[in-house]
Amino acid sequence: MLPFKLIYSDDYYLPIGAHVFPAQKYRKIHDRLISTGVAEASDFITPQPASDQDVLLVHTPQYVQKLKTGTLSARG
Repeated sequence: MLPFKLIYSDDYYLPIGAHVFPAQKYRKIHDRLISTGVAEASDFITPQPASDQDVLLVHTPQYVQKLKTGTLSARG
């Protein structure tokens, strides 16, 4: 058992085709850590959605409002 938790979810895999950051790498890392005994399944926790208060720690209220209402421009 690791002295800390790792974050992982099967939802990280999004089949978007060929990409510079292939999404299957997250599952492969997860599986490799377990198969080599570096980590156990209990070392992983599933992430939870960030609250508005969390997001507002790093983004302006205007940006968050536009993002939530679908009014964020491509440039934004």
